[in-house]
Amino acid sequence: MTPWRASPRRSASQTSPTCPAPSPGNPGCPRPLARRPSYLLSGLIKCGCCAASYTLINKTRYGCSAVANKGPAICTNRTTIRRDAVEERVLAGLRERLLHPALLDTFIEEYRTAWNEAQADTQASRARAGR
Repeated sequence: MTPWRASPRRSASQTSPTCPAPSPGNPGCPRPLARRPSYLLSGLIKCGCCAASYTLINKTRYGCSAVANKGPAICTNRTTIRRDAVEERVLAGLRERLLHPALLDTFIEEYRTAWNEAQADTQASRARAGR
């Protein structure tokens, strides 16, 4: 038997007490769930001085993580911003720029065109299949 084929048997026999081997009544350890950001802009805001991430430095304020973790030798930007204020600014900008009536009209027209093309392709493939 090759080592590749023996590997699943060997790993199945090496179980830990916290994660038993799968069996008919026990599917084994569940896969860990992907960690989701807690807040809307988590991981998306960057410092304008050093390009480090802005992170929550307390429950309500974002600040430069380089200043918080590495000190002023790395970044001197000690500016913080309230989480609710930055989220409102970003959402207002998105509403203003992406939900503009002219952009919505263009989107609707493009969507209709794509939908009609997809329907025509579906009908053509059905007609070919029926022959």
